[in-house]
Amino acid sequence: MAQKTDQAGLDAIAGTARDASRKGPPPVHLWNPPFCGDLDMRIASDGTWFYLKTPIGRPALVKLFASVLKRKFGAKDSSRLIPGHGGLMDRLDGFVTASVAAVLIGLVRGGFDAPGR
Repeated sequence: MAQKTDQAGLDAIAGTARDASRKGPPPVHLWNPPFCGDLDMRIASDGTWFYLKTPIGRPALVKLFASVLKRKFGAKDSSRLIPGHGGLMDRLDGFVTASVAAVLIGLVRGGFDAPGR
């Protein structure tokens, strides 16, 4: 019974991903935020990021801001071999994420005894 539920959940996720890919790129040309300028952000000496004097508790958001800063100051690990593509660290980030996703899907589908069956 659990495998049917798991398969139904995976099918639902796959269907949502297919639907999202059909919509095309987001309409960023229509985006007109009310505020666009400097933000009250700072990075403490211990590496903690703050916005409006409050620590940012979302690691993905901190990673995004760090990536923007690295690109702005030319410190991003980017290769010039393929324009628009990142360098070695971008490739490793993708590999690690894909590996974790593959393991989780294998465990959901078959558990520890028979992953991926």
